[in-house]
Amino acid sequence: MQADLLIQPENFVINNSFEESDTSMWEITFPNGGVSSHAAIKENRSNSRTGDYSLDFWFDSPVDFEVKQTITGLEPGFYNLSMFIQGGDAETSDMQLFANTSEEMLTTDTYVDGWVNWVESELTDILVTDGTITIGATIKANAGAWGYLR
Repeated sequence: MQADLLIQPENFVINNSFEESDTSMWEITFPNGGVSSHAAIKENRSNSRTGDYSLDFWFDSPVDFEVKQTITGLEPGFYNLSMFIQGGDAETSDMQLFANTSEEMLTTDTYVDGWVNWVESELTDILVTDGTITIGATIKANAGAWGYLR
């Protein structure tokens, strides 16, 4: 007799797929004051990895924004974080996935590689000791760069 065990990780990110109408848990900021909003959660099935929504960005001036969420109430332990991104026309870019805890700030570089070429970025073994973590991405690129986060 043999038994197979499949352990599915639990996802603690609230509205991780942007599919719920309440997106207030996601904070999108634009560091260069006075710059119009060039990133937003939108419905567009053809640009979403799964479902109908994604965080879309494009700007005819340099792209520069951060999206983040603070998660509380986590049990102490190690966590993993991943993100998918697709897009293009980003000849010069600085794109990162990040996780900030009370103990450390972790980042990993990411990039866009064309339409529907989803790039997965991941941070592993993130130690959370006090139950709180802030996760997100910073996206900087040249004017005309575009993309979608999921």
